[in-house]
Formats: sequence, structure tokens, C-alpha cells
Amino acid sequence: MSEAICRCGGESSARKPLAAAATLQPATATVEPVDEVELPIDESRFPTGRYKPLKKVGKGGAGEVYLARDRLLFKLVAVKVLHELTAEQLIGFQSEARALANLSHPAIIELLDFGPTPSGTPYMVLEYFPGVTLADYIQDHGPLDELVAMRIFAAVAEGLALAHSLNILHRDISASNLLIQTDQDQIIDVKLIDFGVAQIEKPGEDTAQQGTTLAGTPAYMSPDVANGLRYDQRSEIYSFGCLLFEALTGEVPFLGRSVMETINMHAHNRAPMLRERSPKIFLDETEAIVANCLEKEPADRFQDMNVVQDVLLEVENLLSEFKHQDKKPVEREVARPSRNWTLTLLVVASLGAILGIAIVQMQSMKQEEERKSIEIKKAKAKKEKTFLNPDEVESAKSIYGPFDTLTDDKTFNPTFTITGRTVHSDKLAVAHSVTTAEELDDALENYPQVTFLKINLSTVDDEMTRIIEEHKTITDLNFRACKISLPNLKRLVSLKRLISLRLNNVEGSNEAIKTVSNPRLTNLEIRQGKLDEQAVQQITSMKSLLHLEISANKVSHDMIDRIVKLPALAVLHLDDTGIDDTDLVKISEISTLRDLSIAHCGPFEPGSYAKLKKLPLLRKLWVNGNKLNRFALSEIASLSTLQLLDVAENKDIGIKELRIFKGRPGLSIEVDKDQVSPSQVNDAPALLNGTQMDLSSKALTNDE
Repeated sequence: MSEAICRCGGESSARKPLAAAATLQPATATVEPVDEVELPIDESRFPTGRYKPLKKVGKGGAGEVYLARDRLLFKLVAVKVLHELTAEQLIGFQSEARALANLSHPAIIELLDFGPTPSGTPYMVLEYFPGVTLADYIQDHGPLDELVAMRIFAAVAEGLALAHSLNILHRDISASNLLIQTDQDQIIDVKLIDFGVAQIEKPGEDTAQQGTTLAGTPAYMSPDVANGLRYDQRSEIYSFGCLLFEALTGEVPFLGRSVMETINMHAHNRAPMLRERSPKIFLDETEAIVANCLEKEPADRFQDMNVVQDVLLEVENLLSEFKHQDKKPVEREVARPSRNWTLTLLVVASLGAILGIAIVQMQSMKQEEERKSIEIKKAKAKKEKTFLNPDEVESAKSIYGPFDTLTDDKTFNPTFTITGRTVHSDKLAVAHSVTTAEELDDALENYPQVTFLKINLSTVDDEMTRIIEEHKTITDLNFRACKISLPNLKRLVSLKRLISLRLNNVEGSNEAIKTVSNPRLTNLEIRQGKLDEQAVQQITSMKSLLHLEISANKVSHDMIDRIVKLPALAVLHLDDTGIDDTDLVKISEISTLRDLSIAHCGPFEPGSYAKLKKLPLLRKLWVNGNKLNRFALSEIASLSTLQLLDVAENKDIGIKELRIFKGRPGLSIEVDKDQVSPSQVNDAPALLNGTQMDLSSKALTNDE
């Protein structure tokens, strides 16, 4: 059925339109069109009393689908009739009707009517949706644009999440069961059809037998039931991943010469990456999401469709930002992980909303410097001084670099400014911290839609904790060098709505993190957390993690064994953790990894670095302070996918040794001033035949 199934109502407010400029044509009319020719069908086989059949749009061994006109409301509908009345087929037909009757979502076809004809033939009336199947669309137009795919699949994931919440499983997610509507070559809407494993087969489509063993279309069938496991929502996530793979590349991940060969490939063959089947450049986050959906073990996949929807929406926003900035994914700004705490997938609702919480927008470095200069002069005029003790000052400087402290009273809570570099992302810089519950409450009242909250060098008391809990839009919490009681910290880190959590030098992190069980969490960063085995075990139970940092913390072999099993890990930072060669070899097995920071670890054997060639997506590598020698550097140079390499703080590496990277214009190497002179840095493209060079962000920060 490639032509339609229908849309009767207006657009739901629950989901934004796929193309805001497009206007859907209403499927209703005030009078019955006079030029429509009614198909001659026996009324015993079709509900002709209410619906006028116009055209057959689908046929299978069990029944047919017709485009029809509602004689009472004069609107187009799709009527699905079942002629083969085996018990199994009738049960399946009724199951689909019951499923659709309980579902109301913009991305799911709507059931309008259901019943038998006078002779007992079951029929189902569905909304008319003037579109084509995704399979036909791909055949005619090729794969979907990555941004468009994220948008429509997020909508479908939301619909499936609703179905799953009602204990309804689709059981046949495929390109023939997803309808696409276009307007002037733009995809403007999408509908999922045929719930419950439809008994009406599409022409030419090979559908496996439904039952207690197998259900669905083989090209999209999860290996779960074939492996003796129960079919559940994670099985649907696998099928969803197959469909997303096809939408992006134009072909399904597995297709054998027979049904059983295809099923066997799902069960045993490694899932291909998108780039293995398409010449396009995809975001690494997109690769990681698809790879997670296609994990063989259900426990290794995303655990529910709500999480899938969240990460797709985050990638959609990231792609929209690139489109707005006219950037390609490979052109994203890079920064050393210990200084840039931005989760690639984090969605910030509004830059303006972030103002007044923990950050202000930088209009220009000149204006910022002028503002700080005025503050410092005022402080000196009042003869104010820092009330932090020396240890606290040094701790703060180790995190933020040099800063001036300005206090109003003798409390631990300072208001401070950062000098020099931007320490947050894009055009944002940390300017001051929220110091009291009253200040926080006022700020959130002014910016009610804020999603990101960062609190530095403050005491987070009971009242502040309550305010954060009650502000439902906050999905990203970032605490640095804060004093938080363990009960309050546990309350905050356990918020189920969190997508990102960052704890930097926060006492109690180890015990608090043991209480976190959040299927939505994609970004977790913990520095100086004193994490033990139990805490890491809890962390690695969260299969949705895409970005994990455990730095300035001893990490054991057992911890690494757990970390490498995270199914969708794209970014891993393990600075100053004492990991060794054995651990690095294990890390080389994380096929989804694109960013790896192992700074101030090792030294590692050259052969251990060579193992990283097994990481097909590796783009960024930080090995600063790892006591590199030219042999280790030679193995690192064999990593052909690198776009950023930080080798700062390695005294045996200079411009001579770096010549091994000549002729790699897509690579930027970060060094420090003790390794390479500023003039050599500027002349790097000439000296290294196109390879870029820059001073390490850490070296820059320490120099300010």
C-alpha cells in the first residue's frame, strides 16, 4: 500500500510540524464530490452503507485496503477489510483495532471505525494520509537527509514510546509500514501504520510467520525471539534501528538470500556502520545512536523509546545549529575536555535563558575585560579581600584558572569573575556563581525555560535543592567545588529528568552516584569523585550514556571491564586515572568511540597505541602528559581518522618528532610552548605540509 492511509484531524500541538512552511490540505468536504466513480463491490464484503469505495490501494492474501469516501462526513478514509477468516488472522485483525483504538498520536495512524459488514466480514476504517511508504520514497528519491531523518524518527519514537507505555508493541516496524507525506519535495509529515503485525501483506513483501517464535519483516527483525528471548520494547528498538539505518543509507543493515539467512545475520553478524554503506559524512552521534539500537543483546540497547526520542532530538538540534552556522560536522570547534564541559548532544532551550543562572553572553572580549576591570577597581576601593582559605583558592584556580574573588561577607560563597579564556562553550563565559537560594529563585523566575544550571563554589542548601527540584525544565546540572550535604546531593543527582550531570570536586559524589538509575542520562562527568567499584558498577548500568568522564580518580581493571561494555559510548575521558596498557587494549574494543582522553596516564607501550587503530570512528585523542617518545608517536601517527591530537606536556616531543604527521590537512595537533615555539606553531602548515598546529588549551589557560 504505497499511496495512502489517512489524516482527518488537524495538527497536534504535541509535536511541531516536520516542515513549518508546509500547509496540510484538509481531508474533509462540505459536499460529496460529483466526479468520483464508486467501485462496484458486494455490500457483503464492504461497508458500502457508510463508505463509498473509490480505489483499491493495497491487497494481500488475507484482505484488501480501499480508498473510500465517508458518505456522512464527506471526507476521505482508508477502509481495510479482511476476507480470510482463519482464527489467527481474525485475532490479529482485532488486536490491531484494539491497539489503534487506545492510541492517539500525530505519528500514528488514527482508527476511525471498526466492525463487521452485514455478512460478518471484519473491516477497519482509518484516517486517510496522502503519502507514500518510506520504502517507495527511498526508491524514488534516495536516502533521507540526516537532519530530516532525525526529525521524523524522533516523532516516530515518541509515538512508539506512547504505545509501549500502554503495553502495545507494533511487532512489524519496517519501511513499508511508515508513510511519508511531502510537499514540494519537503517531508512534512509521517505516520506509522499496521500495528500488531498486519495480516494484510504488501505486494512483493516477504513477511515471516507471526506466532510465538517470530514476528515481523525479516530485514528488520531483532535477534531476540530467534535467540529464545522474550519480545519486548527493546526488540522494537532494534527494528527501529534497522529502519533508521535504511533511511540514512538507502539499504537495510542485513539482507540474506533467504528469510532464515537474514535472521541468522541479525543474530550473529556485526552490525555495519552507516559510513560503510554510504559515502555521506554522518555525525558521530548519529553513528553511535544507530549502533546502540543494533546491539545484539537487549540489555546493551537503549532501554526505552523515550531515551531514543531524546537523543534523536538532541542530534536534530545539533544538526540544525550546524545548518544555521553553515558548518559541516567535521568543522566543529574542538577544545580540551578538562576545560570544555559541553555535552555534544546537550540541548539548551535558549541561550538567553541561560543568562542570570551561571553564565552571561560575551558581547566581546573587550567589553568583558572592561567589566572585570571596573569590578576589581571597586573591590580595591572598598578594601575587600578574599575570604577563601589558601587551599580553597588553589582548588578553585586548578579548576578555573586565575580569577579575582569579590565577596560581600565572610562566607564560603564568593562571587567571582574569570579572567581570560572562555571556559564554557561557543559564545558563553562563566561570569558569576549563584550564591544563595534567593538569588537562584530570582534567576529562575526571570528565565523560566532554562535547561542548564551551573553552580560554582557555593553551598547548595536545603532550600536551593528544593528550588532545583521544582524547576522542571532543568535537564543539565553542573556543580563545581560546591558544598552539598549527602542527602541533598542524592536528591539532585537522582532527578529522572536529567540528561547531563557534572560533578567536579564535589564531596559525596561516590555515595550519591550509587543512587542514580536514569535511563535518560546521556552525559556524566565526575572529577575528583573518589569513585569505588560499586559506584562505577552503577554508572555502567546506565546504557544510555554517550559521554562519560571519570578523571582524577583511580580506575581499576574491573572498572574498565565495565566501562567498555557501555553500548553507545562516543566520548570517554579518563585523565589522571592510572590506567595501563591492559586497559588501553580493552578500550580499543569500543567500536562507537570517537573522542578519547587518557591524559596524564601511562606511559603506554607503543603497541598499545597501535591497538587504537581498531576504533573506526576515533576523531580526537588527548595524550598530553603521557611521557610519549618517538616510537609511541609513530604508532599514534598511524591513526588515520584523527582530526585532533593533543601531545602537550611531553618533553621528548618537538617539531622534529611531529614531522611524522606531515601532509595531513584534516589534522590539528596541540602542543605547548616548551615543545614548539610560537613562530613554529604559526608556520606549522608550511613546516608540516598542511597539517595544522595550535597551542594546547591547557597551555593557554595556564599562561593567562
